[in-house]
Amino acid sequence: MLQIIFESTYSLYSMVFIILGLMSLGWLVVHIEAGRHQSNLKVAFALILGAIFIGFGIHFYLLSSGV
Repeated sequence: MLQIIFESTYSLYSMVFIILGLMSLGWLVVHIEAGRHQSNLKVAFALILGAIFIGFGIHFYLLSSGV
């Protein structure tokens, strides 16, 4: 029974992390459009953060589907 509860929370974590990753990549697009010469650090931070969040989202999705 405890395993069922954990597997159902994996899908919730998956959705949260994928949404956060997409928001971070949206932030990346905004900063690239605004000009990289003003915010190189923010562009790099958004890219790294987006990759980590989407990676965690895919990881939790695979755990929830039993792969």
